[in-house]
Amino acid sequence: MSHLFEFQQIRAVLDVPYLEKIDVAVPTNLKCGNCSEEAVERLHELGGKSPQG
Repeated sequence: MSHLFEFQQIRAVLDVPYLEKIDVAVPTNLKCGNCSEEAVERLHELGGKSPQG
């Protein structure tokens, strides 16, 4: 089962309206996970945690 399908099922059961900014938020959040090798190395140097936790 895909994450999208599961998300759609949960929303249907909860009768949640279409989220106003989901078309912008989801692609933006997906891009956040694409770090350069340098960024990953720097993160490990800092103890493996991002500034946000």
